[in-house]
Amino acid sequence: MSVMTTVSTPPGWSRDIIVVKPADALPQALPLLATVVAGEVNGDDPVARVIYVKPADAEIVAEGECLTCEGVDAAETVVSTVKLGRCVPISYEQWRQEHAAGQIADAVAAALANSANSVFLNQPAPAAPGQISPVGILNTPDVASVGAVGPCLDQLIKAQTLIAEAGGVADTIIVSPSAWGELQQLKSGEGSCQPLLPVGTDIEPRLLGCRVVVTNAMPRGQGIMFDHHAIVSAIGNVRAGHQRNLNCDNVSLVAYWRIGWAVSDPGQLVKFTVGDVASAGDAAKAAPAADGAKDAPVGETANEAQGDDAAKADEAPYVAKAPARKRKQHEPTEAEHGAANVYGVPISSPFGSR
Repeated sequence: MSVMTTVSTPPGWSRDIIVVKPADALPQALPLLATVVAGEVNGDDPVARVIYVKPADAEIVAEGECLTCEGVDAAETVVSTVKLGRCVPISYEQWRQEHAAGQIADAVAAALANSANSVFLNQPAPAAPGQISPVGILNTPDVASVGAVGPCLDQLIKAQTLIAEAGGVADTIIVSPSAWGELQQLKSGEGSCQPLLPVGTDIEPRLLGCRVVVTNAMPRGQGIMFDHHAIVSAIGNVRAGHQRNLNCDNVSLVAYWRIGWAVSDPGQLVKFTVGDVASAGDAAKAAPAADGAKDAPVGETANEAQGDDAAKADEAPYVAKAPARKRKQHEPTEAEHGAANVYGVPISSPFGSR
């Protein structure tokens, strides 16, 4: 009796899936750049429980005296995850066109990275009681704000001080392109044309010793400074592949990525604004910020400062995806007719040899 196997059947009967390390496939994704990766979680319900012991003081003991025995303050950070996915149906004829497979695969990878950046910053808290889902770091409760920065860097120095007082060391700043542009336009003195910050000299921008990450997923005119050790994450592999649809002459290119994060110490994150804060067109991108919401002063949490506006904020629309960025055109190899490429990782065509 002949046994039906994936070896003997046509490619359309067995979907190819390629697993890619996220650092290789999506190197610019914020969950990888700005967190401590604790592990991997599979499924919407399971969570990663990151255990740690809160800091405590030791005592001075005189010669011949006994220590006071005390237990430790055990704690944990619970990390839930979400799964991002993208599916692109393509006709067989289009799939076979030169450059098509590589260009579409690059676009799918960019879509995953853009969406990951957007949800990492802006994802609202779950509306349903008991529902678990990672919350964007801009919407995390008890994160303070120092308000507007300018015409000097005093407010950023205050933010750095707040993080240090919370036991952290500020090492990362995430800003919108408009905020970074405003910061670079600050002058060294009144009437001077000399920039306060070095412009165009750093391969990796830095400010007050912190690495600067500029992303259009951040709402206009906003930024956040933090110690990246205060954010733990659970990051899965990128699963990418394609399959021949059996009911039509099409190919579906698919990619999935499961990510999650949680802030273990909100005191080590501080928000700020630069220049004109988010315009009305950015309200959807920056949900749940409402028109009347203001940043909390130093020492006051964002939730306390917003007051009654918090209820309106939950109703604000939310856009999960940041605008796609233009990528360098992919140059295929000779054998890449019908083959995709996700950031340099080949995906074998179902129409070629197996």
